[in-house]
Amino acid sequence: MGDSTLHLPPDSTDEGAVARLLLAEGGTPSFPAYVEAVALLSMQLMKLVLYNRLNNHPEYYGARGAKNYADVIRGHFGAGNAGEQFAGFRNYPNIRKAVADNIQASIDLANATEDGRSAAFFTYVNNAIVVAGSEPIADPSPGLLDGWRTAGTGSPGSSSIDYQTLAGNTFFYRKQ
Repeated sequence: MGDSTLHLPPDSTDEGAVARLLLAEGGTPSFPAYVEAVALLSMQLMKLVLYNRLNNHPEYYGARGAKNYADVIRGHFGAGNAGEQFAGFRNYPNIRKAVADNIQASIDLANATEDGRSAAFFTYVNNAIVVAGSEPIADPSPGLLDGWRTAGTGSPGSSSIDYQTLAGNTFFYRKQ
């Protein structure tokens, strides 16, 4: 059957950066309301947000001069962690320890075939890898999908319009 152990793409690649961000920001199978298809769509929307930020004024998102997804993921405003666009990723590929530990926990569970949670985590991690390496989906919002926040934490700014909440994240768009 071959080796079915999951490994993330190298952190030096855009696919590796995106996969790690999707795992850090997504709702895992540990969440009570987890639904695989919803988590997958949430990951696809996150990838779309990264694409839209890269190709539509990355400077609006603290990523002036961004040339790839990793540059967008490192985006920040000002000093310290308060201006991070994505918690723990300001110094990517060096990810804040607590965030890196959560990512690794998902990978470990995916590869722990003796654990009853393994199959769900295998699919979750594999979906992150597949989405990271795929072209973004078409933008389903009535504008430009350009952000997400943890559900219930409010809008990221006055020009952001609530689009949809999925897998613990609320996605936002702005009018074009």
